[in-house]
Amino acid sequence: MRGLLILLVCLLTLYAPIELTRVIIVWGLSGRFILEVCFMWFLYALAIFVFSAVVLRKHV
Repeated sequence: MRGLLILLVCLLTLYAPIELTRVIIVWGLSGRFILEVCFMWFLYALAIFVFSAVVLRKHV
């Protein structure tokens, strides 16, 4: 149960990068900052994957 709660918190943290990406695209800066957006999403996805793997390994 605790593992599911931790994974829920991880999923809820998606709001910040989604909102940041939306603001960058709406402001028309996507061409200038596309590398930064891709880098941010790559690191975020990697961190969530590693964190989820560690949590699931401990609770399985």
